[in-house]
Order: sequence, then structure tokens, then C-alpha cells
Amino acid sequence: QYIPTTEHLDMQERFRRAHESLMEQVKGSFERIAQTQEEDETALFISRSAVLSSATDLETKLCHAENMLELLRGTMERFTREFEEDTGRMMFSLMNENKELW
Repeated sequence: QYIPTTEHLDMQERFRRAHESLMEQVKGSFERIAQTQEEDETALFISRSAVLSSATDLETKLCHAENMLELLRGTMERFTREFEEDTGRMMFSLMNENKELW
């Protein structure tokens, strides 16, 4: 079947425009995908930094709490030891007074 040259050239031009349009759409899609990936990587980096910062803060607070607990434990041991010594001395003193009374 014979297709006149002008119609043939018009068809080629339509195909070329359709091909260019499709290529522009594909290129735009790839650019959006690349941009989205960069944004996701940036968001991931920011999130990772925030998590690391929170973990560091938590570790610092935990270390401070452990130090406070150790200080309180030492204070409690000292208080208990002194209280026992004082109680022992008081009981010994009372026993001696009771001995003298008998």
C-alpha cells in the first residue's frame, strides 16, 4: 500500500513527538525518583543523628543516675554502720547500768 510522502513524514513526526514526550516523562520520573531518594537519605541521616543524640543524652543521664545511686548506697552504708555502733554502745551502757542496779 502506497503512503504519500507528506503523510509518511507527518506520521514520522507524530511518532517522534510521542517518543520525545514519553522520553521526557521517563526522564522526569527518574529525576523525581532521584530527588526523593536524596530527600529520604537526608531524612534518614537527620533521624539517625537525632537517635544518636538521644542515646548519648540517655547514656549521660543513666551514668549520672548510677553515680547518684552509688553515692546514696555509700551514705546508707555509713549511716547503718554508725547507727549500729551507736545502738551497740547504748545497749552496752544500759547493760552496765542494769548490772550495777542488780
